[in-house]
Amino acid sequence: MRPVHGLAILVAAAACTQPESPSRGLTGTWTLERGQRALEPQTLRLRQVGGTISGTVAIPGLDPVSPGQPVVSVSGSYASPTASMDIRIGTSIAGHYAATLDSANHLTGVFTFSAALGGGSDTLVYDRP
Repeated sequence: MRPVHGLAILVAAAACTQPESPSRGLTGTWTLERGQRALEPQTLRLRQVGGTISGTVAIPGLDPVSPGQPVVSVSGSYASPTASMDIRIGTSIAGHYAATLDSANHLTGVFTFSAALGGGSDTLVYDRP
């Protein structure tokens, strides 16, 4: 009867475990899958260390490599599965992205535009290849 008890314990333990959160966190390149406004961040290049997020952002019409163009950056925090990020153009806040990591490669949230960019908000969905 011992093998049956061992199997029952193993099955019960497996049933009680919760799915693991995505191990990669947010580090990587994220591409906009869905959004409606022209100035939405098209690509997020994120680095996550512990609960801190940093990185750069690609926005149409802004080339951070060109002389005279401001750096577009992201900074924020992450506590699985929730992320809170500020997007900056130079030193000015462009908006705030509050998102949830739905799966290892799928990020969904609401981007709230700063008043300088017309205000309002939009749901943005990003994928990581």
